[in-house]
Amino acid sequence: MSDDKIISAIDSMDTVQGSAEAAAELEREAEQTLEPNTYTHFFARPIEYNGLTIKDLTFDFGALSGDDFLIAENESRISGVTTVTPEFSGAFLWNLSVRACTLRGENGRRLIRGDFRKKMDVGDFFAIYKKARAFLLVSGS
Repeated sequence: MSDDKIISAIDSMDTVQGSAEAAAELEREAEQTLEPNTYTHFFARPIEYNGLTIKDLTFDFGALSGDDFLIAENESRISGVTTVTPEFSGAFLWNLSVRACTLRGENGRRLIRGDFRKKMDVGDFFAIYKKARAFLLVSGS
């Protein structure tokens, strides 16, 4: 077999692998589109937090109540951030995301708190931030 054919075969295998990865990503996005109020974030690397190893978190923004909105706003205010436009306030969107997180202990209490953001890299944080903002924009806040 000539070197050109070997290189062509290797390139074809890379293309197939890339296509499979792209298809898997499209499938994940399609699942999210089916349930736009719910978002599962897969972290770039597992995060150690309060004795847990967290690889992914699911956020159910559709389950939030008006009270959750006001509490998230108040939490932002307590930390010194005035929320003028909620969908563009990082502190507010994070506080709302924490309230939407479905990870709970046996007693039903939240296992993720506001300080979890300190454990994430900016890419993971921004992905969750964008989903919270998109939810508010689509909801017409």
